[in-house]
This record gives sequence, structure tokens and C-alpha cells, in this order.
Amino acid sequence: MTGEPFLLLILKWGGELTPAGLVQAVELGQSFRCIYPEDEATGEAAAAMPGFGLLRLHSTYRHDLKIYASDEGRVQMTAAAFAGGFLDLEGTELPPLLAHLVKCDQGSSRMLDTSCDTTGEHQLRVKDVPHELLEMDKELTGEDFDKLA
Repeated sequence: MTGEPFLLLILKWGGELTPAGLVQAVELGQSFRCIYPEDEATGEAAAAMPGFGLLRLHSTYRHDLKIYASDEGRVQMTAAAFAGGFLDLEGTELPPLLAHLVKCDQGSSRMLDTSCDTTGEHQLRVKDVPHELLEMDKELTGEDFDKLA
């Protein structure tokens, strides 16, 4: 290192589930719950509680719902938040939901990983531009910033 000022950037892909991400995952779960058709025989009571048909189906099948997630923590917490909204479990902490409803093991990760060799090549090419610009020993110009955008 020279004595000149410099900027060191450490970029990370992934991270923790944000409060906004938590709200979005719960709301998505609630929306998915309401997609399941209601039982017409239940009448007005079901209309007052959207998603009741799915909750009844879930309890009928011995609470055997599994949600698959990759092994990344943020993804697992998002899946647990989705499950809480999906099953109308308000106020439930995420760790118990994660332990009971979210399946994340090597088999699950393999099943969820649909990438192929060509996808990896594209990802590497996309990462090349910012990497080259950030490794340069010069001040970035407006044109450089346009390349990043």
C-alpha cells in the first residue's frame, strides 16, 4: 500500500432478511392462502375469512406442509415468514416455523438449483464488468458509472 488515500469495498451477495422483506414474505403467503378455492357448503362463514379452505385442508392432512429452501439463511427465513402468512400464524416467531415447516438439506438444494453450465458462464460475464472497473487504479468516470448501471 502506498500512503495515498484509497477506498476498499467489500461486496456481499445475500445477507439477512430485512424488515421489508419479512413483511413482503408474510403478505405473499397470505395472498397464496387466498388462492385456494373455498368450499361452497360452508356458506357465509368462509367468505368472512378468506383462505379458510386452505387452512382446513392443512389441518385435515395432519399439518404435513413442507416448504423447500436453499441452505442460505436469508432464504430460509423468507420461507419461514411465507409459511407464517400462508398458514395465518400471526405473532409466531420465525425459528419454530423454520424448524418445523422449512426443509433445507442437500437434496432440497439440489432440487432447487436449476442452474446449468451456460447460466454460470453468463453470471461470470456479468460480474466481469464491475470487477474490472473496481480493480482499476484510476478515478471512475461518468462512462465507467454508466457501465455499472
